[in-house]
Amino acid sequence: MLTRFFPSKPDHPLADARVAKRLFDELPRREPTGALDEATALLESIVAVAGFEPNERLTLILQLDEAAGPPARRLCREYVVSARLSRPQEMKLWHLNHDYWQAVAAALDDCLLRHDSGEKGAEAMKPALALLYA
Repeated sequence: MLTRFFPSKPDHPLADARVAKRLFDELPRREPTGALDEATALLESIVAVAGFEPNERLTLILQLDEAAGPPARRLCREYVVSARLSRPQEMKLWHLNHDYWQAVAAALDDCLLRHDSGEKGAEAMKPALALLYA
């Protein structure tokens, strides 16, 4: 009964709008490997944590993907263009890029599954369905 009067926030750092805004502002300026590693962990945790409304979850995923875009492009470019990387350096870059893009795809797929299963509140994602399916 109290949850109707005092809805609880999910236990996640991005549930606080001020923390999320600060992180989204700082992420593009951070060192690319650390930024991508953090973005991957946050994407995985957004999917795993209960309590987000479906549309709120999708918005956070898209904002995080947008904020992590510059570091992701830098690391991707570094992987493709660098001719003198050692095998361990090459594998580290490949894994960082692969893990990030896999986490983005899994998070967006989770949003689609939530919508298709008819989860409560998932209808609010309807305007973004074309983007999700693409």
